[in-house]
Amino acid sequence: MKATLTRRLLALALSVAALLTLAGCGTQEDTTSTSTSSQVQETSSTLSQPESSQAEEPEEEPVPAAQTATLYIGTENNFQSVEVSYTGTLTPAFLVNAIAQETGWNLDLADEITQGKGGMTVDFASTSSIATGLPENQKDAYRISDQGQLVETILDSIAYTFQQNFVDPQLGDPSSLDVYFSLNGGDIAVNDITLDFTQPYEIQD
Repeated sequence: MKATLTRRLLALALSVAALLTLAGCGTQEDTTSTSTSSQVQETSSTLSQPESSQAEEPEEEPVPAAQTATLYIGTENNFQSVEVSYTGTLTPAFLVNAIAQETGWNLDLADEITQGKGGMTVDFASTSSIATGLPENQKDAYRISDQGQLVETILDSIAYTFQQNFVDPQLGDPSSLDVYFSLNGGDIAVNDITLDFTQPYEIQD
């Protein structure tokens, strides 16, 4: 009787041991399977990523094409036209500087040229020919011997150049562009004539 009970207990113990062994193998197989699957996915992801290409060189920006503006130098209806090249946006300051280089006049400015719906304002510095008088380095083609005539020629030239370059004659009258001139923010006095800086300049016909 005891032998039979002992054999049954032994058989039961072996069965439990077998079940535990099988459960352990299953867990190990699941872990191994999961690890293998993860490695396969990582390998696939690595293979699917393209190799980084060499950094592309930035494209060179196109050089702006040169354009042409016209300077009008003189008084009333007697203007000489001179073409000058520029790139980018045409500005009033560029035109004033171009007139100075072309003629030899000193056209130093006390402040930036302002522009808007009310017109343009040019404020000359005390070092300009407007204040100092006839420059020594005038070019023969534009030589002037009278201070009053010099100031008139400078103002006429700048005003007319602005009007012709910044107003499309097909869209409006160039003379409708008001241009104001001042000297250090105030009136311009030449001989017995005073030009009010608050009033637009008028080119005399």
